[in-house]
Amino acid sequence: MGRTAAGVVVLALLAVGCSADDGTSWGRRLGQPVALLDRLTPGETTRAVVVDLRAAREKLGVGAVDPRTGSFEDPARRHYADLYAAAFPLTGEPRQLPVLDAVDLGRVSAVASNGYLGEEAVAVLATDQPFDEVAAALVAAGYTRDGSLVREEDPARTEFAGAASVVAGGEGVIAVGRSVDIVRAAAEGTAPGIRGVVRSLVDELSAPAAAAYEYGMDCPRALAVADDVDEDRGRLVVVADSPDAERLTADDPDAASFADMRFERPSVDADRVTVAMDYSSDTGAISPLVRILELVIGDVYDCG
Repeated sequence: MGRTAAGVVVLALLAVGCSADDGTSWGRRLGQPVALLDRLTPGETTRAVVVDLRAAREKLGVGAVDPRTGSFEDPARRHYADLYAAAFPLTGEPRQLPVLDAVDLGRVSAVASNGYLGEEAVAVLATDQPFDEVAAALVAAGYTRDGSLVREEDPARTEFAGAASVVAGGEGVIAVGRSVDIVRAAAEGTAPGIRGVVRSLVDELSAPAAAAYEYGMDCPRALAVADDVDEDRGRLVVVADSPDAERLTADDPDAASFADMRFERPSVDADRVTVAMDYSSDTGAISPLVRILELVIGDVYDCG
């Protein structure tokens, strides 16, 4: 599935409008971007994906560039591209999509999405790029403009445009998706937003990149993962009605899927099992956001 495998969720939030050296704590600077989740419409089950691109670039030493360019032999550049694609899967798409040419990806400071790839899919990009600039490029590529929204209406090209057939602009954001109503609500800030356990997990993880997914059952009720980016560290959280650290299977030494990850001892607090991990980007390991959220729950937690 690679970078485009965002059929699950991710989460991480940015300090929109905050400089990297403003002297505030990391957690406090991450608080404001959680507002991006208010612009998302949940699908049948609630998912969320958010990456604070500004914070990730600062930590990785990567400039404000298009994630599709540069040498992917560079672990930092590869890591950055993985994080970007986790929340905005189109950037990992091998086809040349008009929206990726119209949007200056280097100017996006954070991105959040609801983790879906179908009609319900929506991503919100925080950027200072004027929407008129984006709209003009898309109109030139064949989209039709209707005020603060543009869409691809040619059936022969709509499938090609995929999850970027509708693009809308709002104050400091650009929304991308398939549904006119969902994308417009994201841009205008009138969406129902991400709530419940997924929202609380994102808040609690307070990481440059994170993801959360509600399963809609007792075991597990939800799964979340954070990429702290610094020193290749991450955290995994499983939410269950009767959490048991012994049921965590991700740290099984025989689990080939996690052979290049090192897990610390898990802890249980209330309804959550939390475990910290190390991974090595120098050996080609990708962000734990992508790795863990591609897997079925049995690879992470044994519900018995």
